[in-house]
This record gives sequence, structure tokens and C-alpha cells, in this order.
Amino acid sequence: MRRSRLRRTSCLLIGLAAAAVGLLPWLMTGTRLPLQDLWDTPAAPGDMPIALLPLHQTATTLIPGLLVSGAAIAGLVTRALGAQLPRRGSTLIVLAVLLVHAGAGAQACVVVARGLEESDAATSYLTALVAAVAIATAMALTTLLLIAKAPVAGAMLGLSAGALAAGIWLNALVLPPGADQSEATMALLGLSRWLPAILIGLAIGWGGAGTIGRVVAVLGGSVILWVGPAAITAVSSATGAHGLLRDPAEMLQYGLEVFRAAVTMPGLAVPPVLLALFVGAIVVLVRAHSRSASATPSHA
Repeated sequence: MRRSRLRRTSCLLIGLAAAAVGLLPWLMTGTRLPLQDLWDTPAAPGDMPIALLPLHQTATTLIPGLLVSGAAIAGLVTRALGAQLPRRGSTLIVLAVLLVHAGAGAQACVVVARGLEESDAATSYLTALVAAVAIATAMALTTLLLIAKAPVAGAMLGLSAGALAAGIWLNALVLPPGADQSEATMALLGLSRWLPAILIGLAIGWGGAGTIGRVVAVLGGSVILWVGPAAITAVSSATGAHGLLRDPAEMLQYGLEVFRAAVTMPGLAVPPVLLALFVGAIVVLVRAHSRSASATPSHA
């Protein structure tokens, strides 16, 4: 039976909803802009204005995590619906996601620009924030298109990027920006570090390694799982060092040192990669067994 196609308004709603889910950890905090080191006037946390993105030097990894997660959800839904989408339905989903991301980014940048002090440091800081939002939006769009439209190998890479973002998203949901830590949240954060590995393993199992492109995608997912967390740690450490805010060169040097230290620690990087490959292998075996069982004729 032929399935009915969705309405175009439904496609727009899918994109809007996916982007909103991506922003959920931030929306749940009340969206008060974090305190800024270069703010023009003294302010308490409750006095800060509303911003739809947490623009702050300590949120440089959170922002792409939120945007890419929402985009990955939209890409998954788009690919799953397939022929049920109307003509240009996937384009409408993409546009809806971009509308949310661009709107949230523009609103947050305007809010920060209005409150910063007038100085060269503040101008450089605002420029860096705008660039970070633009880069995160481009990453989200690339992830969405890879998952939704690319051949299987490309979709696997998109899913791997989305899996890394999902780890950031879950961490922010467990421990929202500005919230106090507890034993329970720290325990949950210890478990959430394995989420990207599990999701990448599922992507590997879905795509398999039957072609050169898919083998490259498996290797790419493993590299993302190895290098990505190290890069996240390095960026978070460097941008979170408030004393380096006025010295970008020193901040960059510190970030590179942290990255080199993190990426060369096999005890941290190897277990997630092995878990992803193990999960992928299990999924491949289960799918192969399922196909074999369905192809075997039953005997009375």
C-alpha cells in the first residue's frame, strides 16, 4: 500500500521541533546569558538578559553540541521518512532548522553586543563569538545534509559527528550551565561519556564495511571518537581560563598543549573506540543473522 505524503507544513514543523530539541538543555535553564568578564556594568546572574544561545567563552563546545544535535535529529527523521516527504520536503526541513539556528544566534549576538564594554578586547571577544556561532551553524548544516542525503558512507560520517554532539548535549542536560554538581550528576556524567561510542557503533553496524567508502567511514568515525573528545577538552580548558581572555595567543598555545596531552593518552581514547567497534560488530552480526533467517524457507 502506498503511503500518503506528508504536508509541507509538517516538514517545517519537523525542522523546527528538531532544532528546538537540540536547544533543550539551554532552554531548560531559563536562557539567562552567563555573566560576561567584559560586561559594561556590574550585574548579578539574575540581571543578565535573555539569550537563545549561551554565548560565553566557556560555552564554545556547548554551542556546536546543541546545534549539531538538533540538526542530526532532523537529518535522521528526513532520511527515515524518505518517499513520504513531499516535493522539496527535505529542503523545508533544512530551512526550518537554519531558521531556528540563525535566529537564535543572531538574537544572542545582538544581546551580547549591547552589553559589552567599549574596548578592543570586547570587540575581539564579540567577533570570536560571532565566528563560533557561524562555524557551529555550518557544522550543523553539514551534519544534517550528510545524514539526510548522502550515500551510506557519508551518512555514517554525519552520524558520527552527530554522536559526538549528542554526548555534549546529554552532559548539558545532566549538568546544565551554571548548575551545581552533585554525586548523582557526576555519576551520570561518567556514564554519558560512553554515549558517543555507542551511537557511532550503531552507525557502523547500520552501514557496515562492505565498500571502500564505508571502510573509510568506519575509520573516520573511529578518528572522530579518538580526536573529538580531546579537542573538546582542549577548547573547553583554553577558553575557560579567564586569565587568558585578553591574550588569544597564549590561550591558543595552552589549548594546543592540552590537546596534545589528551590525544596521546590511550587509556582515555582507546576504550571508547573499542566499544564503538564492538557495538558495530554485534549489530552487523545480528543483521546478518536476521537476513539469513528470513531467507531460509520454513519446513512443515
